[in-house]
Amino acid sequence: MMRASEAKQASKAYYNKLVSDHAVEYKKIMERERKETEKVWAKRGNALVAQIEGWIKKASLNGQHVTFEPSDINPNGDEVIWLDDTDRPIHKKLMDYFRKNGFTVVEYDHNGMKITW
Repeated sequence: MMRASEAKQASKAYYNKLVSDHAVEYKKIMERERKETEKVWAKRGNALVAQIEGWIKKASLNGQHVTFEPSDINPNGDEVIWLDDTDRPIHKKLMDYFRKNGFTVVEYDHNGMKITW
């Protein structure tokens, strides 16, 4: 016969194992994502930063406070900068780069960001 305290203890042990296994797996996933981010940043980071900075310079010289450039999603122009799926790993790193330089960056789903100043 099993007592309630034994059932609680068994449930707690099972839960603790799940939490522990999840923590280990999550750490592995984060490490893989970090490596992929560094790889893509080394390959495309500087080019994307230069391109976006060019858009910012162009917009600010025209008295605007936001970029408005065409994209694959909206060829007529858009305030949101959309990144290709191949650039997905550096989406957050790009946003952090521009935030550190004093810009206001709003994140949009599907690799989008809006930069204002």
